[in-house]
Amino acid sequence: MKKSALILILGMACAAGLGLAQGALPYYTRTLLDPPPAGSGFDSIAAINAAGIVVGSIHTSGSRHAYRWLGDRTGAALPELSPAGQSYALAVNDSAVAVGYSVVGGRDTAMRWPDVAPGAGAIPAPKALPEPGPLPQFNTGSRAQAVNGVGISSGYYIDSGNKKHACYWLDTAVFKLTDGGAIESQALGMSNTDTVGTYDAGMGDRACVWEAGVVFVPLPDPAAGATSTRAIAIDASGLILGTYDQGGVSLPCTWSKAGAAYEPAILPLPENGTLAEPRAANDSGRIVGAYETTDMYSHACTWQGGEVSPLPEPAGAFGSDASAINASGQIAGFYQTATELFAYVLTPGTPPSPPAVVAPAIKITGRKKLTTAKAKLTIKGKATGQVTSVTYKIGSKPAKRAKGTASWSIQAALKPGKNKITITAHGPGGDSVPAKLTVTRKP
Repeated sequence: MKKSALILILGMACAAGLGLAQGALPYYTRTLLDPPPAGSGFDSIAAINAAGIVVGSIHTSGSRHAYRWLGDRTGAALPELSPAGQSYALAVNDSAVAVGYSVVGGRDTAMRWPDVAPGAGAIPAPKALPEPGPLPQFNTGSRAQAVNGVGISSGYYIDSGNKKHACYWLDTAVFKLTDGGAIESQALGMSNTDTVGTYDAGMGDRACVWEAGVVFVPLPDPAAGATSTRAIAIDASGLILGTYDQGGVSLPCTWSKAGAAYEPAILPLPENGTLAEPRAANDSGRIVGAYETTDMYSHACTWQGGEVSPLPEPAGAFGSDASAINASGQIAGFYQTATELFAYVLTPGTPPSPPAVVAPAIKITGRKKLTTAKAKLTIKGKATGQVTSVTYKIGSKPAKRAKGTASWSIQAALKPGKNKITITAHGPGGDSVPAKLTVTRKP
């Protein structure tokens, strides 16, 4: 049975007639991804495509297995290269092609699932992606970490010296990416034209981009004193997301191309954030990721227009992460409670209209003119609409509160002669037309 739940979140409230600021949050509906089978749990959420298909991995008895969730949030395990192995799905494109890697006998093997969302029948078996050089003597493993809209994937292979080298796969062919003679390199993200990642020339990891998939370009440090940098992802406009380390702290940044050069920009931290990492961006310029607070818990956030906004967390959550975003602004991630990890998709939409305000009305039970010899008289009636209180006045005396609202009553203290009593219902829609009663007390 499907166990999805909807939790409405209002990202921000604004006065009528005011537009949203660039960094402001839209209104989101949170949908929980179906949990994996009994005895399993969520391990990671990696990517979401335009159809809302999410890929990641689950854990079962200490092993990890690639998993995917459809747009209706129902999940299924992805086929393995080997029944004895483990697998991780790290990326998915809009054609439902997913990539990742398998671990069999301690060896990583880059892999590709040709269709993780077939219209009918079983999910097709994955294919191992080839590695450069003779196998298995020369290479010790590989991972595919990104796939673009035309099905080209990228990642790295590991040589016999346990060094990583960036590469990309086109159909069944593999190509090493040039890295300027670096000791190591790896591709972490890609668009339909460019690939981004890191290289190490002996001074620690540094961010880089391979323009048109082949031209190696080191990226400048975002700040003086940065000890390392990483380019993690790139969107269709060419905006590169990454981090730089300064004083042992990982901080968020971007690079954008200006002419022939790349200009870095530092992304802000939330007010209580100590470090952060952007994970993905869509074509509208919204970036998602996570930041850490002084209590060392991680929390999902988003950047847009140079502003940062923490993403709301459900009641009971003490940590969260936003891992991916698609073209329509759907965000995939997870949040943690004291006992369980939940995976979710946030879908932007229009907030529901506030309920209509119904003005109150009031009615007295019985006649509107009475004669009595009593010094006190109980008067009753009904109020309809949205009523928060009922008050009454006798002549020019101060108003007093009646007992009850929808069904109300008062104890009127009467003076000899005529007593003019006015009763009014109050609510968010204003005050009712007063109900009036005249009681004559005989001497």
